[in-house]
Amino acid sequence: SIQALGVAQHLGKVTGVDSSDQSIDVRLVRTNIAHKEWTVETDSNTKFTKNNQQIEFGDIKVDDIIRVRGVSNRQTKTVKASIVHILTLGNSAE
Repeated sequence: SIQALGVAQHLGKVTGVDSSDQSIDVRLVRTNIAHKEWTVETDSNTKFTKNNQQIEFGDIKVDDIIRVRGVSNRQTKTVKASIVHILTLGNSAE
């Protein structure tokens, strides 16, 4: 099923960044969801933030902890992101 904000309440640790298709692989942390590996799809409308500042896709690195807002598809384990927020060390999930 497709659900708005399905993964938005969850935090993900970045496990891979693909600049060719602007996608981010994440592993959910602090969650009861059984399937923890998801792909975050971004496009030219996706906003990226860190410390209340706008950043670029290229600023996202493996091991960053992110929170995503968007529309999730539980069957394909993807999220079409409208906002990707990088949490700073003080807010780390692990």
